[in-house]
Amino acid sequence: MAKQFKKVMRSPISWIAFTLITIFVLCAVLSPILAPHDAGAQNLRERFLPPFWMEGGSLNHILGTDDLGRDILSRLIYGSRTSIAVGFLAACFSGGIGITLGLLSGYFSKLDGIIMRIADIQLAFPQILLSLSIVAIFGGGFTKLILVLGITGWVSYARVIRSEVLSIKTSDYILAAQTEGVGGARILLRHILPNIIARAVTISTFQMATAIITESSLSFLGLGIPPNVPTWGNMLQSGQLFVDSAWWLSFFPGLCIMLIVLSINLLGDVLRDSLAPKTS
Repeated sequence: MAKQFKKVMRSPISWIAFTLITIFVLCAVLSPILAPHDAGAQNLRERFLPPFWMEGGSLNHILGTDDLGRDILSRLIYGSRTSIAVGFLAACFSGGIGITLGLLSGYFSKLDGIIMRIADIQLAFPQILLSLSIVAIFGGGFTKLILVLGITGWVSYARVIRSEVLSIKTSDYILAAQTEGVGGARILLRHILPNIIARAVTISTFQMATAIITESSLSFLGLGIPPNVPTWGNMLQSGQLFVDSAWWLSFFPGLCIMLIVLSINLLGDVLRDSLAPKTS
């Protein structure tokens, strides 16, 4: 695995993506230290201040202020905590479900039909539409959003892991273990699971990017994270009414979403190409 990691990090694209992701993660972890102002502090006398390089801007508010006089940079830094945490935790939760079901589906033929039919039914609904429907019924919030994104995102893991297991379980060492009477659970955990970890990591990068976009979309629609919590989606929602007069309200959170999702997808592409088995 260390050799594969070194191979991944030799790519210039992976270095750029990894650097951007590191910056966002540091902002999320160190937001109370890095944020120049309280993200929720309002000052109506300083509302709609432009970025510092524009006429009327101030170095005290580098990226300007919103309609309530709140500092944009501080809200972006604090918003990274929510967006990245939701994306990471949702990817882990959906990965736990999808990898487990993928292993069971690929190894036990009796469960394969049931699990894959459930996956086919869920694939009939777009993830964003399914997430929107569930959140509209049960309500939003940090924990509920992670559960919803996890439940709606497991299929991507399950189908890929299943195909990997179907290929691995016909290998000689698996057949030898079965001949010696090794149980199915032990074979899955000791012999098959370690061989699909690299593929699962690759899937998780794309799933995390999808979760960040979905969270931002739901928050933009007012069905995700509550409006009093700074998130990039909430900032987009509050800034949409002032696009013509105060473009920075929606531009900077949209830029953050684009950069983090692009970085994760680029890193996922490099991981996929580097970890995929080579054929001659």
